[in-house]
Amino acid sequence: MTKRPVLLHCSYHKCMTVYTKRVLRALFNRSLFCCCGRYRHFRSNLNLFYANLKRYRVLSLNNCCPDLNKLGDFRMTRFIRDPRDLIMSGYFYHCGCNEKWTVLPDPRDENLREVNGCVPSGLKPGESYRDYLMRVSLEEGLIAEIQFRKHHFGSMMKWQTHDPRIHVLRYEDILGHEKKAFREMFEFYGLSETVIQLGLFFAGRYAVKSGGKNHRHIRNPRAGQWHKYFTDSVSAYLEERHPGLISYLNYE
Repeated sequence: MTKRPVLLHCSYHKCMTVYTKRVLRALFNRSLFCCCGRYRHFRSNLNLFYANLKRYRVLSLNNCCPDLNKLGDFRMTRFIRDPRDLIMSGYFYHCGCNEKWTVLPDPRDENLREVNGCVPSGLKPGESYRDYLMRVSLEEGLIAEIQFRKHHFGSMMKWQTHDPRIHVLRYEDILGHEKKAFREMFEFYGLSETVIQLGLFFAGRYAVKSGGKNHRHIRNPRAGQWHKYFTDSVSAYLEERHPGLISYLNYE
């Protein structure tokens, strides 16, 4: 019996992570094809991700660049998005979300480890990250998001740009064409046409345009909104902290 490669998916916070997780869970954990092997999402826990590579057919990871030498035989898909839109989308999401780490008073970096985040400077004693964003100006809030994503953006620069085992899809090309993108993804995984068809059903069901459950997690999915909210100071701060990031990802 031929050994199958492990199937992996990597993305970053506010780049269709919840949507993709719902599609993969429905296909591999709840459908008739769960016998093909199960799926698990590991958030940003790299060590747990490595430890479970042989236990699951499909695994996903956020906000990190794994060591490819530790993965064995694999096929991986990656979703990428303009970092400036990640910052903008994250800001508006964190202003209103109730995730435990966003509402924790006096957070420390270890409290944000599950999302591979960093505590921004400027929080007052007893203040949570969400409270801080609600208190400061939009410009200060966007700069806080850049600080929060220090490890995210650092890891983006570590990805190899050309590897035949990794297939990259851009958020801007996926949005509105979810079924096309997921067919590309599933074909790269080497799934059968029968399994692909069921996967495409779930991709359509949970897509934003269908009004599926995923739509409540998203404020406005449209790409390029950073143009409306970024000041010259925010753009300069991002380039100062992460020089070359935008051009490295071909988002100039």
